Amino acid sequence: MGANEQWLDIDCLDLAPIRLNSSCRLPSSWWVVLMVGAPASCMNLSLNMRYFSGDGISKNKEMVEHLQSYGVIKSQKVAEVMGTIDRGTGYLTACFAVMVGPQGRAIGVDHIPELAESSVKNIEKSTAAPLLKEGSLSIHIGDGRQGWPEFAPYDAIHVGAAAPEIPPALIEQLKPGGRLVIPVGNIFQDLKVVDKNEDGTPSVRSEISVRYIPLTSREAQLRGY
Repeated sequence: MGANEQWLDIDCLDLAPIRLNSSCRLPSSWWVVLMVGAPASCMNLSLNMRYFSGDGISKNKEMVEHLQSYGVIKSQKVAEVMGTIDRGTGYLTACFAVMVGPQGRAIGVDHIPELAESSVKNIEKSTAAPLLKEGSLSIHIGDGRQGWPEFAPYDAIHVGAAAPEIPPALIEQLKPGGRLVIPVGNIFQDLKVVDKNEDGTPSVRSEISVRYIPLTSREAQLRGY
């Protein structure tokens, strides 16, 4: 690695509720991130009602300042990006794409075509629009439990819904030295942080208790789980 390599200090993001801890320090030009269910990712209900209605960017900045005051957001880079991208479907994928930059790649996967379409429309109106046009940011329709093998391996994978157990495909598509953040459980859920060791073995720890919608099939989601 060159002496002039630009490093990107970026917290591993999780939404609903937002947790921006456990800094991942990787060369920014190498970042390839996968967002499972990312087009549909949104805040938990209380944050949604308080900050995700009204004045768009101004509400985002208010939300970020609120979370910074409680020490939830620790990275200034994360705070800057979250405060300048409007909320809605595709929000988290757009945030990651801007933080990674045009030399990296951010992939969003959702199995509901309408949500994916809504994400693209929102991103086209955001500061991440040039990245979508250039192809370093893309939204795909598919079963996120299977990841998105085309662009694997990934430096970071964020899952925006709770799985009964960690999908093996996601661990397989994680790059050695990379990190997967995923809520796991049914009624009782824990946010799991999975670090893939250089030898390919995963190290798993629980970060916090959370409450997410289920990571399930398209059919189950459409009929209300």
